[in-house]
Amino acid sequence: MVDRIQINVPTYMQLDGQWQIVLPGTVCDVPSAASFTGGTAAPATVVNETAGALASHGKPTPVRNVRTR
Repeated sequence: MVDRIQINVPTYMQLDGQWQIVLPGTVCDVPSAASFTGGTAAPATVVNETAGALASHGKPTPVRNVRTR
């Protein structure tokens, strides 16, 4: 299952196969939103949209508003 999430806080994660700091507002598809949306200070929220397919590497894939540092 693929989930579409929006990053809420700067998050160090692998995006499109490369490790980087992803800034708030970035929307990406992830294999599972569970690791991003758990706990009280969730770094991301699930976007109520249909998620696409992940790239062949199977890692989080940028969708729109991609902002990195």
